[in-house]
Amino acid sequence: MNLQASIRSTGPYVFDGDHGADSSFTAVLGRMAVYSGQAVKWDEAARSELNLLPARLALDADPPVLPNTDGFYPVAMPGQTKAW
Repeated sequence: MNLQASIRSTGPYVFDGDHGADSSFTAVLGRMAVYSGQAVKWDEAARSELNLLPARLALDADPPVLPNTDGFYPVAMPGQTKAW
């Protein structure tokens, strides 16, 4: 209700974007921790240079990870996979 009133300018201004950003980044931290098998601190993750984007942003671009000849994708191995 408060969000709708805020959008319509009939109520108090409500901005919950910071909660959404914190929630999303917490999910990223969880993925990094599970894939690497290590504890990851917020600041370490924020400084990470890991890039999961394709080299070229286009609908016909190849993804950064492709399946092997049997059609299987690599599996993250805790303690071995670089996660940040």
